[in-house]
Amino acid sequence: MCRLARTARIGLEPFRHRLIGEVWMRSLNAPAFRFLMRLQGLGDPACMTKAELNAYLSLVKGPDHGRAFLKIMRSTERTAEKQAKYRAAMRAVPYPVQAIWAADDPTMTLAKYGEKARVAAGLSGLHLVAGKHFPQEDQGPAIAAKIAGLAHRREVTATEPTASQS
Repeated sequence: MCRLARTARIGLEPFRHRLIGEVWMRSLNAPAFRFLMRLQGLGDPACMTKAELNAYLSLVKGPDHGRAFLKIMRSTERTAEKQAKYRAAMRAVPYPVQAIWAADDPTMTLAKYGEKARVAAGLSGLHLVAGKHFPQEDQGPAIAAKIAGLAHRREVTATEPTASQS
């Protein structure tokens, strides 16, 4: 495996660290970004054109050369308190919850992160779609179908009479 492919497994972690993030951002040119997205981000590399991938990179870097992106990457909290807030947003809530996961995400793997999401949400299972780290790019219709299915089930449940109404 080439060095760049091994490096790609690192994912977005380098962007979280001062100096290293700035170096990674400066070195992230269009050919390298397209290679990494096709290697790690897209289940179907043909789903996005060169122009679309270049636009993605332009949005990441923006007019500030990526400083806003680096700020976002460094502002995410991994504390137990923050995790408790995330779990609270998914349990005992008045809205339906489901987890849709890309089966082949090399960065946020199904076995580790997908399972953590499932447990945090208190779900019996995950909805899997083909794809890698950005499944919305090549699995949009499959994801939309999962969301529509959840909305339909909620509508059916909301319109069915309960035992006290019958």
